[in-house]
Amino acid sequence: PIFIHHMADVTQPMYHPRALLFFGKKSKAHVVDVVDGGGHPGWVNQVSERYLAEGASITHALWQLDAHPNLYQFQHDHTVLAAHSRLNAFTVTLRGHFVRNDRVATLAGSHSAAHFYGSYFAEGKNHIENHNKLVHTVPHTQGKTYYKGVGVDDGTGVFHGVVDVKRAAQKTATAQYHHGWLLDRAHIYTRPELMIDADDVVCAHGATIGQGVEEAIFYLRTRGIPLKEAQQIILTHFLTSTLSTSRFNPFLATAVTEACACYFVD
Repeated sequence: PIFIHHMADVTQPMYHPRALLFFGKKSKAHVVDVVDGGGHPGWVNQVSERYLAEGASITHALWQLDAHPNLYQFQHDHTVLAAHSRLNAFTVTLRGHFVRNDRVATLAGSHSAAHFYGSYFAEGKNHIENHNKLVHTVPHTQGKTYYKGVGVDDGTGVFHGVVDVKRAAQKTATAQYHHGWLLDRAHIYTRPELMIDADDVVCAHGATIGQGVEEAIFYLRTRGIPLKEAQQIILTHFLTSTLSTSRFNPFLATAVTEACACYFVD
């Protein structure tokens, strides 16, 4: 894979990187953006642009794992897809004082597909926002957005998903889902949005927010598992389920498990 490591330190607290990537016909690549504040306060303001030629297949992963309480992270990501190209994008945000991620995919070629997956864990007073937009401009395109988030303590999560189907984009198939889990005094705000100008499409969306799965927790506790450990097991599975199709799933699942374990430790 191609690793792009964004790091801010005491000598450069404000970091404004820009990545411009072109992928040729029928190319395949795995790209990983890692945001690391180096344990220092700062501002990472990142812009990424990708252009996929006909038949290209790209997997992109954004890892935001830094824990500093005064690190601000802004990420704007835009991908343009030509005919028969495919994008699988994964966003994992486990730490960060204030995080805003904007992902946009413009499906400009027929039979192109863009899939957004994401997991986030808002703890303490962290504020995490994910804003996604799929723009279908031509016929026979596919899109999917599937995000899950957990809020604990006084954490705040925001999800805003937009599906924009232009008049010419007949035969579009797209779906958007977000599921949230709240503990303590946390808040999660969800806003799914569909803008459909075509009449021969299949579009779906769904959003749920709850305070846990009591039956599952009860089942684990009857097997002798303590309450916090039972919550940790269910929460970890909840967050990692969006990452099952990623080749980076083992590493990301470990990171999610460690973040959950830190919260539920006595």
